[in-house]
Amino acid sequence: MTQCPNCSGELEMHLNNQTGKVEAPLPGDLSVCWFCGSKNIFDKDCRLVMLTSEMEAQLTELERDMIQVAWEVWNVKYSIRGS
Repeated sequence: MTQCPNCSGELEMHLNNQTGKVEAPLPGDLSVCWFCGSKNIFDKDCRLVMLTSEMEAQLTELERDMIQVAWEVWNVKYSIRGS
């Protein structure tokens, strides 16, 4: 189980948005918290850490686009829960 570094939400699954399968995360994998929507990345020890603007700037354009789309999908589906 992984804990969100922003909200401490316990995340049990990691869905690969390219394959649609639940998989174990790998270092460098990007993640959006299901509870709070924070953008995160798995570090070299596969611990989830918040994705800083400096870290995001080092991502490839494709990776930045992918995390943004994942966040936008989360925002449309789940942000209403906090309203």
